[in-house]
Amino acid sequence: MTSFLNEIVDSNSGLFISGQPGTGSGKEFPLINPANGQTLGILAEASADDVDKAVESARQAWTDSWWATDTERRIATLRKLAEVVEAKADDIAYLDAIEAGKVVNESLSEDVPDVVANLRFFANLVEQAEGRFLQGADGWGWVEQIPVGVVGCVLPWNYPIAMLGWKVAPALAAGNALVIKPSEESTLSALYFARLAIEAGVPEGIVNVISGQGAVTGQALGLHNEVD
Repeated sequence: MTSFLNEIVDSNSGLFISGQPGTGSGKEFPLINPANGQTLGILAEASADDVDKAVESARQAWTDSWWATDTERRIATLRKLAEVVEAKADDIAYLDAIEAGKVVNESLSEDVPDVVANLRFFANLVEQAEGRFLQGADGWGWVEQIPVGVVGCVLPWNYPIAMLGWKVAPALAAGNALVIKPSEESTLSALYFARLAIEAGVPEGIVNVISGQGAVTGQALGLHNEVD
């Protein structure tokens, strides 16, 4: 996993947009190991323009790919993603340990299994959501759940991978495309998760990650008119 960290730092790849790592065009911010105060590396945060690119990527992928329309394939892909995350538990725990000060054993026994469980739970839930009838004096209707489009996910610094799972699993299962902004204090596991999503077969552009401060990157995402 040190190779992943070195790759991110050496190439200043704090963004993951359209299935590819990238470099922010905003101000630099440090990745700090809270256990010893060591600076792990420096990344450039996503500017408002970078946020535009991430949202545009999500919108295009949601519109052009099969993700929102092929429910069976989406369910199968989410189950595959759960398997991939489970297999990479050691790597994820390491990243959360060096950047957020998480205890590795706690991540392995609670946090990563929680992500796996959420992915499987919401995949199962979507599989059972076939819609329902509503009937009244004026007739009847059929109610079906549909994805809203582009979802912005803003994560806190603590429990980085677990809280990512709480937001990402239901949003993905519903068929949405995502722009994820992890905390600037715990960025690495979100960037790694985005790569695992591609490995599992999630279409490029469905899972995008932007790194940076809340007052800049987070505000641009939260106020973006194209985030549904």
